[in-house]
Amino acid sequence: MFKRLIIPMLLLINLMATGQEKVFHDANAQKRQAENFQSIKVGDGIDLYIMQGTEEGVVVSATEIAHRDKMRTVVENGELKIYLEKGWNWHNKKLTAYVAVKTLNKLRASGGSDIIIQGELKTDKLNLVLTGGSDFKGQIAVTDLTINQSGGSDVHVKGNAVNVKVDANGGSDFTGYDLTAEYAIIQVSGGSDASITVTKEMAAEASGGSDVNYKGNPVMKYKSASGGGSVTKRG
Repeated sequence: MFKRLIIPMLLLINLMATGQEKVFHDANAQKRQAENFQSIKVGDGIDLYIMQGTEEGVVVSATEIAHRDKMRTVVENGELKIYLEKGWNWHNKKLTAYVAVKTLNKLRASGGSDIIIQGELKTDKLNLVLTGGSDFKGQIAVTDLTINQSGGSDVHVKGNAVNVKVDANGGSDFTGYDLTAEYAIIQVSGGSDASITVTKEMAAEASGGSDVNYKGNPVMKYKSASGGGSVTKRG
């Protein structure tokens, strides 16, 4: 029989952004002890679902219990690390972590892991680092947003921010037309693409077959396109 994972009632994961409970049907879910973290690092192909509320909590799951038991969750210096036991092959296995946060200022993903925000993530500063084919998708409301992407990582983000800085390389894509920033600095290289909406000021640099596309009417403080790159106003 499937367990009904009701968040926040059973697992202390509170979806304050929507004011609604979210129900997962997952036979192999296991709650882990973790608290006092403001940063999360995930890797080894583990998919991470993040929900913001008034409680902290961590739940992990896999298609098989033996796989789930290889998942490690530790907090070190304020960072929650979610990874697999060393020497264990994670390929072609579905591994998932559900994390509730009160506040969050940094996210790191590697090794093909995906980060999905449930509801809206609100914070003053958010640093997002994606490598090795990892992806991020979600809605945010932040003051300062810094994003570093490499190795074919993708970002699909919407919401609003005051200051945005994006550095994408190695075939990475930043999709952010639905993200409205007041100020933005965008740097792309090595076949990477970026799109964003900016209202006040912007600087953009594209090289090595990369493209920056933007909407809005910002003052362009700096603009550079080289090596087949382009910076283009849309809409």
